[in-house]
Amino acid sequence: MATEAEVVNAVSVMLAEEQVSGLADTPKIAEKVRMRWNVDRDAALRAHPWNFATELFQTAAMSVPPAFGYSYRYQLSANPYVLRVVKVEGQSKFNTWRVVGRTIHTNLTAPLRYEATWRVTDATQWDALFVDFFSTIVAANVAFDITGQTTIQEKILRIAEGKRRLAQSVDGQEDERDNVDRSGSLLAGLYDGSPSGGGYNGRWEFGE
Repeated sequence: MATEAEVVNAVSVMLAEEQVSGLADTPKIAEKVRMRWNVDRDAALRAHPWNFATELFQTAAMSVPPAFGYSYRYQLSANPYVLRVVKVEGQSKFNTWRVVGRTIHTNLTAPLRYEATWRVTDATQWDALFVDFFSTIVAANVAFDITGQTTIQEKILRIAEGKRRLAQSVDGQEDERDNVDRSGSLLAGLYDGSPSGGGYNGRWEFGE
């Protein structure tokens, strides 16, 4: 269990910056981390069906069905806020579903039960390995603003890939289902693997 301040200071340590009291502190490192925090948190949570961020939901059908394609429409939960639908109960090749905006379209009748990743804003509820991975991603995203060196960003992203693999591997050991793909790399396409890279563009990816 890590506090918000401890996560911010994990970023500070990676970039050899001073320790801070939290996101609201005044040093430059806190300001830059604060600017990236919500975006990077939601992206990291959505990128993998983390067990600590998994919740089960049940909902009634909306009064207005989809215009075409499916018979029913279901509203995704806003409290807690759903970031990613992982599985719908009763799904099969004959009973499919898709997310459209903030709704699920399907032919499955109500009540619809689904499993989803939700927005966990309390850092003390995050898995320790997710904290380690997330802080590394944030460090990569603020590294240039803090150090002015793209090579540091590239090195941190390489480290982040290793942390991602470990975090997802351990996470997968606590979920024996075979219907969730946990093998893909979150950083695939974010770093091209060459020694020089392509230069950081502020969106978790390298390119010309």
